[in-house]
Amino acid sequence: NAFGPLWLGPLKDQKFIEKMILKSEECELAQKKKALNFLNNLLEELDEPFFYDTHALARRNSLEVRKLSDIGAILQEKGYKVSRTHFSPTAIKTDAPFEDVLMTLKALQ
Repeated sequence: NAFGPLWLGPLKDQKFIEKMILKSEECELAQKKKALNFLNNLLEELDEPFFYDTHALARRNSLEVRKLSDIGAILQEKGYKVSRTHFSPTAIKTDAPFEDVLMTLKALQ
């Protein structure tokens, strides 16, 4: 058991986030736009347990970094779900296997 126990259930409470968005829209916040962007990103983020840092993958495989939107579009064309992460501007979450993510990066070269 190299990784220890792994949580495979929902990683967030969608209804709670939706309520937070509504409350944030009603309230006066110092950084309202930033808060709403964060909450909306979190709402749209997939509940996949793993993520891929596209910059790290490109670097490890001697590839050029490509736009997340381009990578995501190709994976979606293949039938996979894709989202950005709330914690890294260079990472995606997807239900695609590693091999398909890497092949997509290579195809964009």
